[in-house]
Amino acid sequence: MNFEHLIQINDPSNPLVESLTREQLWEDLVLRAEQPQLFVLGTR
Repeated sequence: MNFEHLIQINDPSNPLVESLTREQLWEDLVLRAEQPQLFVLGTR
């Protein structure tokens, strides 16, 4: 069984959303791995 999950990070067709750099994306992924409680919906 193969699974694939794609997430579009920067959407060039939406000028209202600021694009992330690779460094920003990596920092956010590390934060999510180290502190997953910050990303649980309904806890803030």
